[in-house]
Amino acid sequence: MIRSIFFMVAMIFTQQVMAEWALVNHKSYLNFITTKNGEKTEVHKFSNINSSISQQGNVVLTIDLASVETHIPIRNKRIREMFFQVNQYPKAEISFKLNEKQLQSLEEVGLNVFEVTAKCNLHGIQKDVSAQIRVAVLPDNEVLVTTVKPIIFSISDYGLLDGLNKLREVAKLKSITPSVPVTLNLVYKK
Repeated sequence: MIRSIFFMVAMIFTQQVMAEWALVNHKSYLNFITTKNGEKTEVHKFSNINSSISQQGNVVLTIDLASVETHIPIRNKRIREMFFQVNQYPKAEISFKLNEKQLQSLEEVGLNVFEVTAKCNLHGIQKDVSAQIRVAVLPDNEVLVTTVKPIIFSISDYGLLDGLNKLREVAKLKSITPSVPVTLNLVYKK
C-alpha cells in the first residue's frame, strides 16, 4: 500500500516536472526599436506572438508579422505589405533547445542567466542568432524569460533591405537604420 502511494506521488511529480510550458500572452511582449533620420527612435511591438517550451526543452516562438504595432495605422500597413510582405511571409519563427541544466532552471527559485543560439527564420531566410537570456521563477507555476541585452537583427541578413528602402522612400525619410534591436519579455505557465 505504501509503495503504491509512493509510486502515485512520484508519477504526479514526474508529470509536473515534464509538463509543457505555454506562453501567457497578456503578460508577454516582443519589442523592436527603429531609428529614422539618425535622430528619432521609436519602440514598436508585435501584438500576436505564440510560444511553448516542450518537455524535451524545445523552445519555439512564432511571431505573426501582420500583428506589427507602431501606433500609426498607415505605417503598420506599409510595414506589413512593403517590408515584411506578409502575403508571402506571414510569420517569423525563432527556435532553440534548452539543455538539461537550462530546462531544470525553469523549476529552480532564483535568477539564471545563460547563452543560447537560436535559429531565426524570417522572410524565408534562416540564420543563427546568439542571445543571453535570464530566467526567473514566478509564483503560480510561471516563469519569466527575458533578454539580458537587446538582440540586434541586421535587415540585410534576411533580404529585407529592398523593403526598408521602399519604406524610406514612401515616408520621405533620409534614413532608417538597418540594424534593429529586439527585446523579449516572455511569461510561460506550466
